[in-house]
Amino acid sequence: MLSRNSFRWSSFLLLNLCLALAGSAQTIGVSGVADKATYNDKATFFITNSPGFTYGATLDGASVPIGVTVPVTKIDFHQLSIWRTNTSNLTASNRLIRFIVVNANRACCDAGIPAWVPYPSINSTAAEFAGAHLKVIVPRDYPSGMQIPVIAWVENAQGHAVRANGFLTDSNLPPVQIRRGVGSALLPAAALAGTVAYAPRLLALATNKPIHVETNTSWTVVSGTLAGNTAWPDNSRISVTSDLTIPSGATLTIGAGSVIRLGFRVNVNLGGSIVANGTLDQPVVWAPSSSSQAWGGIMLSNASQITATATIWTGSGGNPCFYDSSCCRGSSCAPAGAPASHRPEQSLFHFAGAGSVNLTDCAAMSLAGQFAHYLNGGNINFNHMLIQRCTAGGQFSNGSMVMNDSAVIEIPSDDSVFTDEDNDGLYLENGGYSFTNCLI
Repeated sequence: MLSRNSFRWSSFLLLNLCLALAGSAQTIGVSGVADKATYNDKATFFITNSPGFTYGATLDGASVPIGVTVPVTKIDFHQLSIWRTNTSNLTASNRLIRFIVVNANRACCDAGIPAWVPYPSINSTAAEFAGAHLKVIVPRDYPSGMQIPVIAWVENAQGHAVRANGFLTDSNLPPVQIRRGVGSALLPAAALAGTVAYAPRLLALATNKPIHVETNTSWTVVSGTLAGNTAWPDNSRISVTSDLTIPSGATLTIGAGSVIRLGFRVNVNLGGSIVANGTLDQPVVWAPSSSSQAWGGIMLSNASQITATATIWTGSGGNPCFYDSSCCRGSSCAPAGAPASHRPEQSLFHFAGAGSVNLTDCAAMSLAGQFAHYLNGGNINFNHMLIQRCTAGGQFSNGSMVMNDSAVIEIPSDDSVFTDEDNDGLYLENGGYSFTNCLI
């Protein structure tokens, strides 16, 4: 049986233990930031310095003061770690607060990434181009009134791009910026027939590529469904005025030097195959009928296949609301049932099924929309392929891609204007992907 004094002493000890436990259990006071919260451009926090405790705190591993307002302006993911010790009973406690400071100009998918614009290109010296040669792809014959595409590579003896910068110049035409050994441009449309003496030069490197501008070009109008295997011979001039379908089992063969112009938002529905046999001197060109009205794209299905050499695509992606992009932006302009993508614009190559695209010495440049897109499988093989100036290189899932000596640049463009909204060079997931000697 406890004496009265023993009971009082036990009660005193119990009360002090409860007070100590209560003090140690109190949450460390922090104002201004909360765990797993996001703040635009700047966050500010204040750690309360309660009496009877010693404190320590770090922000991303660096010490920060207690009882002082601390601003955080770095656009990044941050971790605020705080610990304290009760000076009476030496009990310790800690608190971790994780938060993100975002750039207010960035969309949700890029939280915590700072705004950035490309650094200006610094042109290289002649010594950096030593032993290199120019490979310029431009039409030998081209209709008047259409912008003229030019693709340029600076390569070494092994056929690999020389990673140097410079301007490909001609005294009578605008320059072409070469970035890390590759570049493209749309030269102004020639209004009159005759020969454009295109003789581009990059420092000591030079070539001669005269362009014959046609007068009174005769166009073959094509639309609807092709009746089986079809051949457009060398130097064909094809005007696709409404959607064109290449049925399953049929092959469209396109000869060197052919020009295919397509009307506003016109699509090619590919159930069979396209074989484009362009050459470095006579490329095949796909272009819009009007430079201000983009055509659509090529819609591939499970069995469809595209095989092309020396072929240039420009001005596709005419539908700005082809894909459902609500996954990031919270809303979509596309109709119900539209395929999903990180961006809404139509792509040049849309894989509705697991088709295949095999391209060599080709280019897709100055597109109004995306380059390509597949979610349910697709097969892509590129050798010396240039993808330049489009809203995104594309989203790819559950398929395969092999790229050799290729480049994906200026997505969407190389200028001093900050651009956000998922302008991915390539968005890859759930598949097999291989890149050798590539610039992205």
